[in-house]
Amino acid sequence: EAATSARPASGDARKGEAGVAGEKGREGEESVEELEATVQRLGRELEEARAEAERQRQRYEEEEAQQVRELQELLSKETGLTRRVRHEMEANRRNVESLGENVRRLESALAASTAENRSLRMMLQEAQYAAVEGEMVEAEEEEEEEAATESSEDEAD
Repeated sequence: EAATSARPASGDARKGEAGVAGEKGREGEESVEELEATVQRLGRELEEARAEAERQRQRYEEEEAQQVRELQELLSKETGLTRRVRHEMEANRRNVESLGENVRRLESALAASTAENRSLRMMLQEAQYAAVEGEMVEAEEEEEEEAATESSEDEAD
């Protein structure tokens, strides 16, 4: 009896097993539903992550394209500035050469003018000496004439 009461009758055992199996089946269905819900949720999250990654990629590409445009614009400006600076440097070089040539011509003209001025000063000094000498000779002649005139007058007296 004890053994019989400890074990359920075989019909009861089947009912118990079926009940456990039914309960496990329901739990299995719930687990499958939960798994399907989890798979769907993960699928949505994956799609959202992909969409966000695509948005970030597009944003990155747009920013990169903008930076490339800005760099090209800067390069173009730099190239223009470099070209203008080279042109101005060449113009300045030509101006310096021209100024150097003008300075050489002016120095040459100044040297010629200085030499001519010396020559003219010497001629002027010579003319002044000649004039003074002429005046002195004239004065001596006048003195001699006066002396001769006085001597003639003295002799006549």
